[in-house]
Amino acid sequence: DDFRDVYEKYFNNIWHICLAYMKNTSEAEDALQETFLDTYNTVRKNEMLFQVRMKNRGTKKYVHGFLLRQVMY
Repeated sequence: DDFRDVYEKYFNNIWHICLAYMKNTSEAEDALQETFLDTYNTVRKNEMLFQVRMKNRGTKKYVHGFLLRQVMY
């Protein structure tokens, strides 16, 4: 599954960002789960738009930016 690949690739990076912001392991775990769940739901809901944006901006750069925006909100 493509999303599993994204999850495995960005898990550590997003985990460290969540932990840095939350400064609490339990809250960081919740934030991490919410980030990936929101990302998954957004991608599924807007799959065609997401694919176009990844093509135009580069998959790695777009996915990383998208996940970071999810963490911030």
